[in-house]
Amino acid sequence: MVAYAIEPDVKLVEYSFIEESKDEVGISCKVVIDTSEKDEVDRGWGVSIPISEHFARRPELKPIFDKLIAEIKEHVDPELDVEEGKNFKATKTSIVFKRKINYVYLDPRSDGFNIWILGVASEPNERVKPVMGSWWLPQKWGQVKVSKIDDINDELISWIRKAYDKAR
Repeated sequence: MVAYAIEPDVKLVEYSFIEESKDEVGISCKVVIDTSEKDEVDRGWGVSIPISEHFARRPELKPIFDKLIAEIKEHVDPELDVEEGKNFKATKTSIVFKRKINYVYLDPRSDGFNIWILGVASEPNERVKPVMGSWWLPQKWGQVKVSKIDDINDELISWIRKAYDKAR
């Protein structure tokens, strides 16, 4: 759905709570809609951008991303096509992998990626931070930090495979 020229300007911010430990909860926020930035507001997957824009300011993340894409294509989704946007979309704030529903979100950061994986919150593992659900994220998700190529291992790919299977 697309809305045009909303007046007055509207900013919709999405907040997520991330359990750091039993006594600590972090919060992250993301601007979903900001009508002051443009005349057209996309309420679907978000406005697509070329994947290269994510690495223009952070070229050190590109080898990690390339390794992740290669592993997903080999072990999870052979039809994934970054260049053609098949089962994949890059937006201003994230990189999304989709089957019938989204199953992985990559959140590029200065020190790597936060990877949000569908269903991985139930995995007993110190790498996974459970993400509390909200109206937009009712399923159980987990967040995994990837900051070097070695973080992309069989364990991570198996979680992504399980998420892919759930996203039917």
